[in-house]
Amino acid sequence: MKVLLLSCSTGEGHNSAAKAVGEAMTNVGIEWELKDPVSFNHEKSPKRIAKAYNDLIKRTPSLFGAVYKIGAAYEATRLPSPIYSLNAKYSEKLNDYIVSGGFDAVVTSHLYGMEALTAIMRNHPDHVPFFGIITDYTVIPFTRDTALDEYFIPHKDLAPHFEKKKMRSDNLIPTCIPVSPRFRMQISKEDARKELGLPVDKQIILIMSGGVGCESIKPLIKKFRKYGIPEDRFYCILAGNNAKLKETIAKSCSSDKVQAVGFTDKVHLYLKAADVVISKSGGLSSTEVAVANVPVVHFKPIPGCETCNARFYAAKGMSKLAKNSKEALKIAEALLENEAERQSMVEAQRREINAYSADDVVKRVVEVVEARNATEKE
Repeated sequence: MKVLLLSCSTGEGHNSAAKAVGEAMTNVGIEWELKDPVSFNHEKSPKRIAKAYNDLIKRTPSLFGAVYKIGAAYEATRLPSPIYSLNAKYSEKLNDYIVSGGFDAVVTSHLYGMEALTAIMRNHPDHVPFFGIITDYTVIPFTRDTALDEYFIPHKDLAPHFEKKKMRSDNLIPTCIPVSPRFRMQISKEDARKELGLPVDKQIILIMSGGVGCESIKPLIKKFRKYGIPEDRFYCILAGNNAKLKETIAKSCSSDKVQAVGFTDKVHLYLKAADVVISKSGGLSSTEVAVANVPVVHFKPIPGCETCNARFYAAKGMSKLAKNSKEALKIAEALLENEAERQSMVEAQRREINAYSADDVVKRVVEVVEARNATEKE
């Protein structure tokens, strides 16, 4: 079996979800390939779109929130998605690639891929099975304009929200958001700290700024300088791809109490080493934290899907939501002193989040492809 995975680099979450499914496919001997769908429009399109999005998120997240609201308002008019027509333009090239590549199915973790595949479905009824992975705990604008064979959604309680958007209930599969199996690895807190070179005798608060390194964590750094850090505390800050942010942290904070880390493939180990996490509320990153079973404080969500993610997690008892930097630190410190509340949060994460989602996605894709092949042989 051969599967095409589609994702875009508008944040790292979409790519991480697709790669997690790819890992699960490799484990069962399925050949797969990952492509950016907009590359079929122009080879430079992926980098241009990624840069525009990441700059927006890092520098002016409030503007992203305004764009999100405009999209939601436009969708409410019932007019066709303006983005759909752009993605439909390269759909024939994408279809040629699917056919010539001999792919048995296509799985996309991004709206752009869903729209391009929807265009293919409308023009080519004999297409291979198409699947969509929803990577936020909400229905983002224009998802309703897509019509794939099946969608893997983050939680069963979100199904009614998709149904309200006139999406078919029988093709919504509540698997949860796929994350790498590394996040469910069994390793002690002490061993994780030793591997990362972190102190084993202090309580550690991990601050995650997202893959692009959002500037909104800077107020937290100012709080360190103003109020200081207790002797038994250690802060580890993941700055993502934002080199300037990492440099600012290193210059502003004491190295024996604060460590700044650039982009890393060891996020799972940093989570396992932490007592509490302060994090952006991206759908993928929130799921990674929950699968790793670490108490989390969501901090200053970007208006739009991140706000929905944070509210969903808080409502399920899986996180706390802070209004500002001062409150985020206050809540995190309080959690360090309250083992019962930390345990309650971890139990909620285990109850609500499926750590084996990537495996379940692959199982379903295989089931659909094999059923289709069997029908064609009859």
